[in-house]
Amino acid sequence: MTLNRFLTKLVSGVALSCAAAIPVLAQESDAKACEVTGASEYVSIALCPAGLTHEELGAAGREVCGEREPCGVWMWDSAEDMPAEAPMNHDGLSKDAVRTALGVWVNEKQQLIAIRQLD
Repeated sequence: MTLNRFLTKLVSGVALSCAAAIPVLAQESDAKACEVTGASEYVSIALCPAGLTHEELGAAGREVCGEREPCGVWMWDSAEDMPAEAPMNHDGLSKDAVRTALGVWVNEKQQLIAIRQLD
């Protein structure tokens, strides 16, 4: 399953009333530190400070992926909500982990898909 098809299926399959996909154009210098707590070949998971904006999360995701494609970075602001380790692919995340994520950075599209409402 391609990343695009998976993300389309994921967002439509999980009832997320506040999901929004927006391109992020922030500079990397705008990113506050997110701590990468696990990574596989295609997926990284990161713990981020609460209160980051779309732009800051996008910049953090861009920084984690660098030039790597395909690359996705799932981000949470609560360690309790995160999986213990990064799955091999996006399908490996539980529905609860997806619902509690802040969002996922999709490096191939240079896009942040927000899962939760961000202030």
